[in-house]
Amino acid sequence: GIYSGSEFVEVIANAIADSKMMLFISSEHSNESIYTAGEIFEAIENNKLIIPIKVDGSKYNKKFKLLLNPLDYIDFSKNDALTDLLKAVENEKARIAKIEADEALRREELKKCEWKKSVKHEIQEQANELQKLKETRNALLESIYKKNSNDNRLNDTTTTKALNQLS
Repeated sequence: GIYSGSEFVEVIANAIADSKMMLFISSEHSNESIYTAGEIFEAIENNKLIIPIKVDGSKYNKKFKLLLNPLDYIDFSKNDALTDLLKAVENEKARIAKIEADEALRREELKKCEWKKSVKHEIQEQANELQKLKETRNALLESIYKKNSNDNRLNDTTTTKALNQLS
């Protein structure tokens, strides 16, 4: 709410930014207010749905007439206006819920992709480490074979086993 001593313009701007939609109550007084145009511009800038509600026969102020004329409005001089308003709000809530659900799915898919990349990277690192271990093992076996061949301490069976392990 707006409390004594608070900057009401900032409070209203923050409220519009935090909202999902804006109900614009169009009346003779609101159409003459110097703040109404700013509130409408703020809602448009923040991509908020604006639902105009006409409570009397007054025309929109020229400052925001072009912005509001294309929008369907709810005429409260009609008996079913409240039903129309509730229906418009429910439709917007459903649209917002779908957008949020789609966004949650996209975030979940992104997490899965990141997880897959992480696992793939880990597997690649382990494969590289395994390859280094194989190369080290082969180098050690070859070194042992050369040393023992020079010393003539190994018989042909041991030499054959060592060579088979290299493959």
